[in-house]
Amino acid sequence: MLRYVLKRILASLLTIFFVATATFFVMHMVPGDPLADTKATTPEIRAQLMESYGLDKPLWEQYKIYLKNMAQGDFGVSYTQKNRSVNNILKEHFPVSAILGVLALIFATLGGVLWGALTALYRNKWPDYVIMFFVILGISVPNFVFAGLGQLLILKVNAFFGYEVMPVLGWGTFLHMLMPALVLGLGTMAFLSRLMRSSMLEVVNTEYVRTARSKGLGQFRIFWAHQLRNAVLPIVTVLGPQIAAITTGGFVVEYVFGIPGLGRSFVTAVHQLDYTVIMGLTVFYSAFLILMIMVVDIVYGFIDPRIRVEA
Repeated sequence: MLRYVLKRILASLLTIFFVATATFFVMHMVPGDPLADTKATTPEIRAQLMESYGLDKPLWEQYKIYLKNMAQGDFGVSYTQKNRSVNNILKEHFPVSAILGVLALIFATLGGVLWGALTALYRNKWPDYVIMFFVILGISVPNFVFAGLGQLLILKVNAFFGYEVMPVLGWGTFLHMLMPALVLGLGTMAFLSRLMRSSMLEVVNTEYVRTARSKGLGQFRIFWAHQLRNAVLPIVTVLGPQIAAITTGGFVVEYVFGIPGLGRSFVTAVHQLDYTVIMGLTVFYSAFLILMIMVVDIVYGFIDPRIRVEA
């Protein structure tokens, strides 16, 4: 097991290196001027800014400095936000995205397991058809559409009661988090519902379930102890990427609801061609995603005693 973990760590570091390299060169191929929105009003001031940010150096030297700083945990300084480093942006905005992501993940996981199990139990009956209709809708429709519909619903509810039942924008209270978390978790919940349904249908026809029925065990006990516990294992497998995707925040969802998370910072950086922020957030997201996948792979071996990691 130790050898497997070490190999996964090495592979993860190599993957992060390739992601960082690709991000660096792609960003420098993007047309545009990263200093266009700064106070580079004269050629002299522009030259000073180019020197200050290291943009006057050859590309290969910028790349070497970029890798060296990244290895030390330094993602650089923002071009557009005065006196702010990318590390400070991550430190300030990631907790917001993480809190929103945890709420969305709880909603998505519980809903996905519940609806997926119900569709399997009532296969080819009206609960199955109704739930699967909404599941397909959740997978097909982008989350920014649900974000707009969610804001419209909040406005209608507030107008009906005559006062602000739930805020439309902002951050700070649980009510601010509720609708964005629901919108952010809808796509993941729909995906997990389909996965749970398929897994449950496979488990229903297994020999140990038929044996449990032949012994006279109750349907609830069979469902809880034999069907659900074994069918939920594939959910654990995909939770790694889903945790990373949700926890780092939905870019458009955060922007629409005015949430000061990483997603909003990333969208703003793209609009302003803030190269260092874009590269820093991309590498951070990739590293977080790889870490979650690695952790889930390791934990999966402990959850299911049938799985053993071979050399």
